[in-house]
Amino acid sequence: PWRRTSGIHAVRCPLGMAIVRELWFARDEIARRQDRAPGRILQDKALSELAAAQQPTPALMRGIPGFQRRVARRHESVWRAALQRALSLSKSDLPPLHLPHDGPPNPRSWEQRDPAAHARYLALREVINEIAEEHRLPQENLLTPDTWRRLAWQPPSDSNPDTVQEFLAGRGARPWQRELTAAPLAEALRVLEG
Repeated sequence: PWRRTSGIHAVRCPLGMAIVRELWFARDEIARRQDRAPGRILQDKALSELAAAQQPTPALMRGIPGFQRRVARRHESVWRAALQRALSLSKSDLPPLHLPHDGPPNPRSWEQRDPAAHARYLALREVINEIAEEHRLPQENLLTPDTWRRLAWQPPSDSNPDTVQEFLAGRGARPWQRELTAAPLAEALRVLEG
């Protein structure tokens, strides 16, 4: 999931990818402990900006606006440690720039490629929107778009709440996210199955 960091397209070397990865995991750990959205701890743009720099250093990090925010400054030692971990990796331990694509295609093509998947996509998107609105949450905090899109593209063979819950857990959804979404998503899938 760290490879979906906004702005990562500007990172042009394996070391930069390692920096994004280490910062992403450090930020995610803080966010999990605080039960906050990772972007509220440190914005993706800040991770990518540091990783895209020719010579990333702690001094450069402090000059990036995202790292200057009060919430991010509280965790400066964590960011410095993550940066140091990335910088100390051997070339063989650096992540590759690109991985083969393993997810579903862009939803814009679903209507032509797989009309049934497109119908599931529309139905699940509506469910996510309704739940997010009801709980006054951003959709992406309720459930990552990649997670529910994968569910729409290749749902479990038995779309009951338990199997949907397992699917969501396997994609990293937190217990409260699964509690809010598994049953309504399973119901939407069952309705479409007829």
